[in-house]
Amino acid sequence: MKKVETSMNLEISEYIKERETEAKLEADKKAKEERDKYKDIVKNTVNTVLESQAASDICDSCISCGLLGFEVNVLFTDDESIRIINKEHRNIDRSTDVLSFPLNDFSFGSGEILLFNADEDTGRLLLGDIVVSIPTMCRQANEYGHSVERECAFLVCHG
Repeated sequence: MKKVETSMNLEISEYIKERETEAKLEADKKAKEERDKYKDIVKNTVNTVLESQAASDICDSCISCGLLGFEVNVLFTDDESIRIINKEHRNIDRSTDVLSFPLNDFSFGSGEILLFNADEDTGRLLLGDIVVSIPTMCRQANEYGHSVERECAFLVCHG
């Protein structure tokens, strides 16, 4: 009798492990889909910005300096993480929707290209970092009555 109970407990344990694995795989799949969605929004936003005259002028300046282009880093995070970054870099102890950390000062397509901000491996000018809080982005989209995708694009442009 004891052997049957042990076997039965083992089967239940395996069943639970299977369900936990399935749940983790599903969560991982959803997280990847969300990452891919935001990645696409950023790509589309950047491509749209690159169509502007100001961005075209910066691209031309990069090329004349021997650079292949430029890049920006975008980090999607949560409210607590952006609060910590905000406190560390701006001495403001609260979360926010977006933070930007530019490495170059461009305004309306003009500004000095600082070659020490170029990545030697890629030949691209590093423009800086943009940090976006996903929970705040989602709340604001709801408050303003538009899609999360639109809010994301707005915050990336704003950053």
